[in-house]
Amino acid sequence: VYIRNSLTHANNFFIEGDGRGTEGAIRSEGGTNTITGTVTLTGNATIYTNDSTLTLTQGLVGGGNQLVKAGTNVTSRLILQQDSVNLANIALNHGQLRVLTAGGLGNTASLNIDSGEAIEFDYGALGTEVTFGAGSALNTFNVDDGTIEVLSGKVTLADTFTLNLGQVGDINLGGDGILNVATGFGNGVSAVPD
Repeated sequence: VYIRNSLTHANNFFIEGDGRGTEGAIRSEGGTNTITGTVTLTGNATIYTNDSTLTLTQGLVGGGNQLVKAGTNVTSRLILQQDSVNLANIALNHGQLRVLTAGGLGNTASLNIDSGEAIEFDYGALGTEVTFGAGSALNTFNVDDGTIEVLSGKVTLADTFTLNLGQVGDINLGGDGILNVATGFGNGVSAVPD
């Protein structure tokens, strides 16, 4: 399914696979596109954003499957506005993934964030701090020159959270929100105080 030129679709989508030529079961092209219906994964699936932003206002229904967020460059963004239900995992393959709720990543336990990739937390509307690693599904970031941004609100990576740095050894932090890192980095660097 191609969504182009800043359109809004109210349809429900049932997706599986990588799409034609690995271009995504859903492919967003140009502008800011929106799906207001439910997106259900009937198998592992890819959503591809090409120089565009795709917003899913209803989150994802995962069916125990994995979603790959793919894209062409760092300006390609997928925004999840609601919790993801029964989603086994999200994997990044270029571009940015923005979540607006604590359950936006579903059951994702570990997230690889490499060069040209970013995870963005936009939790200001929640009015509460979100903690990962202390009983949450998400407990590991593997970062190799990728970016972690807290756009609004507060995110804590608890002392039980694992933060691994890759060969490049760089981690890019940003945003106007607060990131509290209570765990040491994988290369032995001390935690960042609150």
